[in-house]
Amino acid sequence: FDQMSVQASQFGDELRIVKGEVAEVNRMISRLQSEIEAVKAQRASLENQLAEAEERGELAVKEAKARTRDLEDALQRAKQDMARQLREYQDLMNLKLALDIEIATYRKLLEGEEDRLGQQSIINIQAVSSPIPKYSNGYQSSSSSPAPKLLIKTIETRDNSRYSFH
Repeated sequence: FDQMSVQASQFGDELRIVKGEVAEVNRMISRLQSEIEAVKAQRASLENQLAEAEERGELAVKEAKARTRDLEDALQRAKQDMARQLREYQDLMNLKLALDIEIATYRKLLEGEEDRLGQQSIINIQAVSSPIPKYSNGYQSSSSSPAPKLLIKTIETRDNSRYSFH
């Protein structure tokens, strides 16, 4: 009976030790489960942040593409406006040239009257090409149409003074 009592006491001690170890393992399991839950929550939070960042990135790309389209449209409108203004400028230069020719013609007529009235003057009229390039749609045209001419008229009077008119 003593031997069984000693053995029971040993088994009781071993049982307490094993129960302590089981309790320690249970605490470790509980701690690990809470760590796993924390890591899972952190992972879910990071996934949410990643999804939000992807959405913001897609939105930023869409906005950038829309802005690029707007800028390209504005550039195209500016090119068309520039081409229109250049055509208007060329038309105005042609009109100015025509008016200059008309003025030169009237001057010549007036000088003819002056000559008839006895005032002598020497008239030199030169036609030179205008350096104005022709453009269409914002690009230099390679058409073979001649450039407008510019008349330069020089008048030399009796007292050898010179006047030039363009």
